[in-house]
Amino acid sequence: MPSERNSGSISRLVAVAMVLVTVGIWAFSFVLINLLLQEVPPITITAIRFLIAFAALQAARMLTGQRFLPRLSAKAWGLLAASGLLTYTFGNTASIWSQLYLPPVTVAFLFNFIPVFVVLMGIVTLGEMPSAIQWVGMGIMIVGAYVFFSAPRAFSPVWAVLLVVAADIGFAAFSIIGRPFARDKSLDTLTLSAIPMGIGSLALVPIGAYVEGMPHLSANSIYALLFLGVVTSALAYWLWNKALGVLKAFEVNTLANLVPFGTALTSWVWLGQTITVVQLVGMTVSILGISLVGMGGDKEPEVEELILHSD
Repeated sequence: MPSERNSGSISRLVAVAMVLVTVGIWAFSFVLINLLLQEVPPITITAIRFLIAFAALQAARMLTGQRFLPRLSAKAWGLLAASGLLTYTFGNTASIWSQLYLPPVTVAFLFNFIPVFVVLMGIVTLGEMPSAIQWVGMGIMIVGAYVFFSAPRAFSPVWAVLLVVAADIGFAAFSIIGRPFARDKSLDTLTLSAIPMGIGSLALVPIGAYVEGMPHLSANSIYALLFLGVVTSALAYWLWNKALGVLKAFEVNTLANLVPFGTALTSWVWLGQTITVVQLVGMTVSILGISLVGMGGDKEPEVEELILHSD
């Protein structure tokens, strides 16, 4: 469902507050997942979290009068299934798995590269060339990333960092696959999120049962999974898209770039983890470049709102 800025339902100040609340929720989610991994394996976390979020989004769809399953062509179902498998079955599982080996702030920092991969994939798949300011932004981002990972052990283990990068590519594919649906307005935002999420999370159930066995969850683990499903996925997603009804897409995505800083703060408070001055400088420079990438691209909200933040 495209953003409607003429709705006038909330002010810009409230919309900014909504985005900042979402940023805080997503920043904390990396720390919560890090804590949850001490009791629950990664595939199980991903499957249960997004099954809960899928149920919440489906309930929202039903309350708006929609069918449980939309009427779609075989091709549309195939595209939605592909985006669900790339984003949830692979992307989110890979990113959570990486947190067994990387600090939450590193994973959060790498997640901010998703818009850059969207731009790069758009060159190949959609023939969309970046603007001059986007090329400059990507150059600045690379410099900042180099500074961030120049800190001792920041790039270790390398395979875990590459796993997050692979997850980013999966998330970027969600945006590329979803663009045709958004441009011709054939699917609303809730459906475009709920259906791939349901397919991707359901596919993880047999995989998790085979690889990790049946989960044995404590009360605290259940509360954490409910928070991840309802608050960090369904509620935060609703706040995000509600803000897009008032703010420009690049404004929202620029504010979302604050997530790694929030994760650094919550990691320090909850986990006692700190980052070096070099990493802080590199993060700041890189996020400046990513912001330029967002500001220099297509300003159509129905395109840019598809950038997925599956923290």
